[in-house]
Amino acid sequence: MKRCVHCGKENREEARFCGHCGKPFTSDPPRQTVSEHGTRRQVPSRRLATVLSFIWPGFGQLYKGEVPKAIAFALVFLIFSIVLDSHLWFGVFLQPSVSFLVLTGLVAFVIYNIIDARKVTEGKPWRDFSPTMKVLSLSAVGISVVGVLGPPFLSHEVTARQQLEEMHIPYTEEALVGEAEGGNVETLKLLLAAGMNPNGEHPIFGPALLVAAEKGHTEIVQLLLANGADVNATDLLGRTALMRAAENGHTAIVKALIDKGAYVNAKHHLGGTALSGVNSSRHADIVQLLKQAGARE
Repeated sequence: MKRCVHCGKENREEARFCGHCGKPFTSDPPRQTVSEHGTRRQVPSRRLATVLSFIWPGFGQLYKGEVPKAIAFALVFLIFSIVLDSHLWFGVFLQPSVSFLVLTGLVAFVIYNIIDARKVTEGKPWRDFSPTMKVLSLSAVGISVVGVLGPPFLSHEVTARQQLEEMHIPYTEEALVGEAEGGNVETLKLLLAAGMNPNGEHPIFGPALLVAAEKGHTEIVQLLLANGADVNATDLLGRTALMRAAENGHTAIVKALIDKGAYVNAKHHLGGTALSGVNSSRHADIVQLLKQAGARE
């Protein structure tokens, strides 16, 4: 038997018109239907569901009352977006072929999302959702919005890398050390803004902080420390930035390193310390700084 969506009466399966109210049986249901219990229920609009799903995957399903499916669609869209923006989130650039495949999958998913939203069902009104389902659905949509719209806030990394490319400066740790040695503050800022590890090191000369400390580039030492460089990092000989700065008489850098918590009694592989490497006759101020910080002979 076929039930009329207008009056709720039963008719023969092959009937084209309701024998009770005279209304035709159509593929598009009306705005209201009559349930088996005789109550009227609002039917979601196919057009509105399509528009909502086009604006954001999962919105159309949420409007229809299909909460679990709406959560799934929103999270899948979030995953696609994170993969496409992996260079912003994780600093990983996808190969062009991989990016094309992911983008193709995203387009197919969005099309399927719209088609699915157009399948109008007797959705459950939002006011009838349980508090738990409301929280879950809004959380899923909110997370997907943050995941997709969040990367633009990280776009400064992309801009910095583009500037480095235009300047023909490689995005490598060796380049970081080279700029630190040369005292190029602005270039170093670009490398750090592009996401370079402040503890980057050269296989021979060691970490950038040690090289800058040895050369006496106070501003670069402060910049690296402010960006999270390890104040007690060592080179191949076990020397620290404090040892190199003290040995070369850079008082301001010695003070900056001590203020950041540098180990004043650390020993390199030959047993020497920052204090033992200082020429006391030439750099009495550094000797005093080290002793005040607890350095021992």
